[in-house]
This record gives sequence, structure tokens and C-alpha cells, in this order.
Amino acid sequence: MTDINQPENLLKEIGLTRSEAEFYLASLRLGPASAIQLGEHMGHTRQMIYNLLPSLVEKGLIKQSDINGRRLYEAINPEILADRAEKISHQIKELVPVLKSEQATSSAIPLITVYENPLAMRQWYRDFMKQAKNDDELLVWSSGKTQDWFEIDREFYEKYLSFSEKNGIKTFVILPDTKEAKEYQKTVGHKSTRAKFIEHGWETFAEKWIWKNQVCYLTIKGNATNMIVIESHELAEIERFDFLHIWQK
Repeated sequence: MTDINQPENLLKEIGLTRSEAEFYLASLRLGPASAIQLGEHMGHTRQMIYNLLPSLVEKGLIKQSDINGRRLYEAINPEILADRAEKISHQIKELVPVLKSEQATSSAIPLITVYENPLAMRQWYRDFMKQAKNDDELLVWSSGKTQDWFEIDREFYEKYLSFSEKNGIKTFVILPDTKEAKEYQKTVGHKSTRAKFIEHGWETFAEKWIWKNQVCYLTIKGNATNMIVIESHELAEIERFDFLHIWQK
């Protein structure tokens, strides 16, 4: 947090260099002053003052005037500085949609994130619980053999289940038609989960999830658990098509 008793630090946060901030404050305290007076006050040479002036004048922080043949420099009123900052903020808000329309699309370039262990995977769940909305769909391919993850982090996983149920997240799960998978689904599912059991489901300790633009691959076996998340609209659409094709059979 910036110390409000150190105005120099605040000025640096809005884009001024340390020397520019010092100059503005010195000018503010002195009032109209010559380059020599500013240099003496700041402990700088006149040449250093002249080196700083162009950028400060260009930024509108210092104004210059000629009085009786003397060139004087004066800091603008801080209230004017606040008005300019507000105007710039408004202009940026108007500019953002224009810039977005010019932005090159990156949807075809997948973003890949790796969560290397169960504790790291918590971040995905946190992001999910922060972003997921009512009626969102989570599509899950499951082997029905991954209960190790649930047991390792049961308390946290139960928070996720409670969130999904409370917020009406629609979870669809495809599992192999085995007794083990059916018992597993009873343990880790929630009331709004819909499960479909199919013959010849995969037998590996892995799962695949599709949510929004994300395709998540999990290998879940005790502490060897990890998750690879690929964020791509195109890939998610392909995976969603395949899942629904099997689901509707």
C-alpha cells in the first residue's frame, strides 16, 4: 500500500519518474521560480533542470511564463491534475472497446496450464467456484476409479460439491458400466449430477472434463495426481460434440 504521506511515491505510481516527481513537488512548494531557483532548491544543476523541463511541460505538469524578461516555471494546480487524471480515465474506458476490436484473435492458440499435485489443483476449483454460474455445464469422462483424489482432499472437495449443488451447476458424467464406477459416483456425485454408464468405458486412472473453453485432463492416483488444462474454444467445442454424441445414444 502506498504511503499517502509520501506524495512523491503517489506521483511515481501515476507514471512520473522520481526526478519528475521531485521537480513537480519542488515547483509546487516554490511557486513561480526560475530554473536556477529550482536547481538550488532541489540540489541540482541548472542543466539538470533544463533536461527535466521538456517532459514535464509536455505532460502538462509544469507551465512556463515570461515576466519582465524572466522565464519562470510553475506547477499546475493539483486540482487541475486530478481533473486531467479523471479525463484520461474516461478516455481510456472509451478506448478499450476500440482496442479490443483491433486485437488479434488468440482463440486458436491454446493456453496450457499444469497443476502438478492435489494441492495445486485446488486453484482450478477455486477459479471454477469464482466463475461458474447457474446452469453452467460441466461434462466429465470418468473411469470411476479416481476416488483417491476425493479421499486426499475430502474437505475441500465437499466444498466444491456443495457449491455446485447450491448454484445449480449441471454436471454430466459418463462412466463405464461397472459396479465400482456406480459406487464411486454415489460417493463423489451431487444431487444435480446426471450419470450415464456405458459399456467399454476406459479403464485407466484418468478423467477428462469439459467446461466452457477448457478441456481438463487428470491423472489421479494418490500423490501422483495432476491436471493439465487446455483453454481453447475450438478444442472445447470438438470435445463437447463428442461427449454429447455419446451421451445422446
